[in-house]
Amino acid sequence: MFISPAQSHVRFENSRDEKFGYSARGLTAYTNQLNLTNYYAYDEGSRKTFETNANNELIRYTNNSAGDLLSLTERQNSDCPMEL
Repeated sequence: MFISPAQSHVRFENSRDEKFGYSARGLTAYTNQLNLTNYYAYDEGSRKTFETNANNELIRYTNNSAGDLLSLTERQNSDCPMEL
């Protein structure tokens, strides 16, 4: 089986796959065994800036220049922000 460096998948005994998509900055998509997908975005420093989970909830990450996490904001179903 050929696995592309930009995408890979793992097959389990129950014949369900997990899929992983990558860019130069890191993991961009993960699909679980239930075929639900999380998406990820990164800044120029390869720090995660956004995540959209399988429930369509948006999570925003803010970092300083040293890469320290400053804030994490979750929007459930992209309606109202919730600071964590």
